Amino acid sequence: MSRNVLCIAFHFPPFAGSSGVQRSLRFTQYLPENGWEPVVLTVWSKVYEGTSSELLQDIPKGISIYRAPVLDTKRHLGISGRYPSVLALPDRWVSWVISGVVMGLSAIFRKRPKVIWSTYPIASAHVIAYILHRLTGLPWVADFRDPMVEYIKEDARWAPQDNKLRKARLWVERLAVRNASALVFCTETALEICRQRNSAKDDQRYQVIPNGFDEHTFQSSERYLGELHKEISDPLVIIHSGVLYGGTDRDPVPLLHAIRNLRVSGKLETTGIRVVFRGSGAESNYLQLLTDLDLKDIVEFKPACGYQESITEMILSEGLLVLQGYTSNPAIPAKVYEYLRAGRPILALVDDKGETASLLRNSDACILAQPNSIEDIECGFMKFIELVRARQGKRIVGNSVAQYSRQALTARLGDMLSDISEGTFTAAVS
Repeated sequence: MSRNVLCIAFHFPPFAGSSGVQRSLRFTQYLPENGWEPVVLTVWSKVYEGTSSELLQDIPKGISIYRAPVLDTKRHLGISGRYPSVLALPDRWVSWVISGVVMGLSAIFRKRPKVIWSTYPIASAHVIAYILHRLTGLPWVADFRDPMVEYIKEDARWAPQDNKLRKARLWVERLAVRNASALVFCTETALEICRQRNSAKDDQRYQVIPNGFDEHTFQSSERYLGELHKEISDPLVIIHSGVLYGGTDRDPVPLLHAIRNLRVSGKLETTGIRVVFRGSGAESNYLQLLTDLDLKDIVEFKPACGYQESITEMILSEGLLVLQGYTSNPAIPAKVYEYLRAGRPILALVDDKGETASLLRNSDACILAQPNSIEDIECGFMKFIELVRARQGKRIVGNSVAQYSRQALTARLGDMLSDISEGTFTAAVS
């Protein structure tokens, strides 16, 4: 017999603009296969800055969705983008807490869920879950994904740097540590940061369920494309899929300088190479640099596309690119798992001490280089081009990739929910 679980997630279709929506959507989509019927508590879709109807078709038919009214403090309460910080703690959508609790209680009364599950990166989701947990006594699973607060040793600074925001997030974290039946993270490093901060060395409530890829989406693209064995393409296309950030994380500038140096030195014949940044959200920041470095015939910035189209583009590419600086060492971008499933060689410009490097290091279809070292990138890029040319048209999906399918990961969550509802999972600290 299926049991209901109340799923509290700010990011839910038709939200668009971040791959983070995939985690809440796919858990919701595949939980029914594991004996759990999701009841979704989310927000008005009109509060999202970007929307798309594409993923609505993947929401299981017949599930109950409660959309609570909410204001974005920055957009709706700010003046010229300025607003009192107290109105944005622990996030800009804190007004969701009141409406979310009211609608959450209604959902609990009507649907009688056995467990509450809430997910970050919008911290107010955890606040709603905590209040509902205290009011109803239902067990609570807090899905943190990544660290809410982190100390960046290399820079001797905290993230986030704002003291009030940091304290608010730590308060939310403590609520979960003291009350949740399970705390879930995407990587071991993220888990350890929280566990050490809360002196919980032997606490088995801390669990890892990584991000992954949606196998049905890949199969749909593969059916559309037919046979994927391609002839050598001209130009050779390398794709970076997703948002770029300035500073030390996801910064393409060292790579652009490395490509320019290789071209000028004659080490790299670039007439048959095209590097495409898809959906970077930062095209205007780099157009002048492309002109200055004379790379406009090699590097191209393209607008964001739909999820299915982006997966198809990954499969059709000859190589895939990921950028990640040391400030994100505890995290693995969700697209890395999609890259692995796409079966193309990967150029990983990632810090060698991070979780992404650990995941990709043992792959014979991946070249790693330090993201802030132009010299290291030059060497790595040349090795990558050799690898791509040697494997052109050949997919390289290994058997171990299957463990990262969203269906397999949801089965793990389903087992956890069952253990918690049956009282066989480690109890929360009183």
